[in-house]
Amino acid sequence: MHWKIVIEWCAVCVGSFVCALGFSVFLAPNDIASGGVQGISLIVRAHWGVSPALTQWLLNVPLYVIGVVVLGRSYGVKTLFGSIALPFFVQITEHIAPVTTNILWASLVGGLIVGLGVGLVFSACASTGGWDIVAQILARVLRMPVGMAVAVCDGLVIAWAAWVFG
Repeated sequence: MHWKIVIEWCAVCVGSFVCALGFSVFLAPNDIASGGVQGISLIVRAHWGVSPALTQWLLNVPLYVIGVVVLGRSYGVKTLFGSIALPFFVQITEHIAPVTTNILWASLVGGLIVGLGVGLVFSACASTGGWDIVAQILARVLRMPVGMAVAVCDGLVIAWAAWVFG
């Protein structure tokens, strides 16, 4: 039982870092909104110049509170950590030079890396906060797979970003 808890917390930490790295090195420098709070943070940066990490922290607060109320306290503790860890890792990785400026390459690799990170966090029955909370609530309420709920929620943000970025 003890090792399971340690592994879950490590998955949340490593997953948050992997997600932040994919975002900061591939998606953000190329204005590619992958969806969720990360995508919203790029839209906010484009309009008002606010750091994506700051936007992510500010949006995560009300979403976190809603998540704890709907999904329960044990979910909330790991998600609180993920909600803090992801923007923290975005903050410390945002100055790393982009690997590529090729939009297709950045989209594919960045999306895979972010997806891997989020998958690690989800495997620990946690979230990086933000839109993941909305997706997990939607999945529970509508009794749909979490992956489908994430696709629906992220699709809304991606459509908004397409309108903003063209």
